[in-house]
Amino acid sequence: MPWEFVPVLQVGDRSLSQSLAICRYLARKFKLTGANEWESSKCDEYTDEVYYMKGAVLAIVLFCMKISLFNHSFVFDLLTFSIFMS
Repeated sequence: MPWEFVPVLQVGDRSLSQSLAICRYLARKFKLTGANEWESSKCDEYTDEVYYMKGAVLAIVLFCMKISLFNHSFVFDLLTFSIFMS
C-alpha cells in the first residue's frame, strides 16, 4: 500500500492513495474536470475548498471536545463524517 495510508484506489496492478489524488483521477477518468483549463481549475478550486473545510470541521470538533461542548454521540458523528471525507 503506497504511503501506508487509506483510502487506496486499486486499478489493475496499480495503487493510488490520498483522497484528493483519487478524486482527481476519477474526475479525469469520467470526464468531470471541465471542458477547458478554466473549468478544470475551478473544479480543483472546489475540491481543495472541500478538503480545507474538512480540516476546519475537525479542528472545531476537537476544540469542542476539549471544552465538553458536544455530547459524545454528536462528536462521534462529526468525526465519522470527517474520516469519510478524508
